Amino acid sequence: YTSKRNAIFVLFIGLLYGIIIGIARIAQGGHFLSDIVFSGLILYSIGLILSKIFKFHIQVYV
Repeated sequence: YTSKRNAIFVLFIGLLYGIIIGIARIAQGGHFLSDIVFSGLILYSIGLILSKIFKFHIQVYV
């Protein structure tokens, strides 16, 4: 992303979407809170591993 503002906006939208879907699945009885938390950790780990494999140049804005 070309600016800090855009990076924070995209991060916020992604996290908000994940939280809303997670809460909806818990309310439906489809998942437990631990399922949601561990899936988030797994997705973060996969993203980190892929960024190392493909050597993305990540500039941290936060």
